[in-house]
Amino acid sequence: METHAPKLKLWTPKYIKIHGSVLIWRYPINTQDSRFDPSWRDDVIEQEAIDIPLVFPEDTPPTGEIWVESRPRLKERLFNDDVELEKPRRVTSIVKRSYMLNYYKIADNQGNFIPLDDPIYNFIFQPKTWMNDSMSERYMMFAAAKKARGKVLVGGLGLAIYPQFVFYLQRPIQSITILEKNATVINLVRDTWINSLSDEQRQQVNIIEGSIEDYLQETDESFDTIYMDTWEDADPRFVPHLNYLVQLALPKCTGQIQCWGYAMAVQSFVDYAVSYVKQAFPLEDYYLDPGLERFSQWLQKAQKDGTPSEESIKTVAREIALTTVKSQEAYDRHRCFTPFAVSYSDIQRNMVMSRKKPVTAEN
Repeated sequence: METHAPKLKLWTPKYIKIHGSVLIWRYPINTQDSRFDPSWRDDVIEQEAIDIPLVFPEDTPPTGEIWVESRPRLKERLFNDDVELEKPRRVTSIVKRSYMLNYYKIADNQGNFIPLDDPIYNFIFQPKTWMNDSMSERYMMFAAAKKARGKVLVGGLGLAIYPQFVFYLQRPIQSITILEKNATVINLVRDTWINSLSDEQRQQVNIIEGSIEDYLQETDESFDTIYMDTWEDADPRFVPHLNYLVQLALPKCTGQIQCWGYAMAVQSFVDYAVSYVKQAFPLEDYYLDPGLERFSQWLQKAQKDGTPSEESIKTVAREIALTTVKSQEAYDRHRCFTPFAVSYSDIQRNMVMSRKKPVTAEN
């Protein structure tokens, strides 16, 4: 992954064309006045982000849907590189059960389904780190926190890393309103963090249980800074939903909007698009997210006149990534194909789940 992305032309709605059920932005405007810069990078390494002391909840038993665990690490994945550490660094994570439990159940020898709270599920379907205190997370949150000012709206509480950085940096904020959809996350994180604040800081914090999507559509308030981080990773399947969030946030923002990992996800979409063409990957055989579906349709038409150039592929893929808008409530991300994965088994699992036809000896 590039450390710095090339400057992008922002496509924003002079008018919005309805294409099926997907909103597509059209016509460029002056990016100098934009409240959202899609080329802004948060994958910036600043050592201060690692050195700042943060508070996190204690470990909890691995029961229920989510839990807290912390482990010492001598190696970390820092963006696209593996980093060896001189001494162990303890990383705290909020872990959740695998989404595969939504699709599969385990039966015993008699054919009886085993209850979902049985520990065997976590053994067969490995739990996933949902939020953590990794070096990458700290760097990315730190980059965003440095921009906070005025009335701040945050989508996603997580481990409260972003607001902790905001207060540590003594950013000029009036208030910080945090939307967190998961009540268990609030219960795990809130008290430990809030108790570490001064009385003045506590008065500035408002944690609301609910989704950022609903809040943006219902509130009459406006905010100087809107920071959103309610998705798990920089998987490009999220990009249509991130654009949807930005569209919801724009009417409520008087300053700037930042989305965690946005530029990284867009760049991944572009890089993957180039690879699909080079490898003649059969996208039409798989269920695709709205952005990749648009790219697949464009590619099928373009290839009638020969293979498009790499420059053309990158240009079109970037425009599609920046202009496809759809809520993730309208498509099943887990059923959509992606090469984005943390392990080989993840890749194989996704290939099977996203394929339109079961794999047989004939195909």
